[in-house]
Amino acid sequence: MQENLEKETLYELLKLCRKHKISVVQVPKQKIDKLCPKQHQGVLGMINPIRFHDPSRFSEYYF
Repeated sequence: MQENLEKETLYELLKLCRKHKISVVQVPKQKIDKLCPKQHQGVLGMINPIRFHDPSRFSEYYF
């Protein structure tokens, strides 16, 4: 997330991220520009290519 976003936009976005347990990192605009050279709105999402499973569900399969 780009530093210096509008306060209202930032507040709503951070609230949604907290609700869904999504980690947020604020970085300088230049960093987002480097990762996304075309037009952007100051927010960049990245996902983990590895799908994690809840360990408590292992018992359904193995026990």
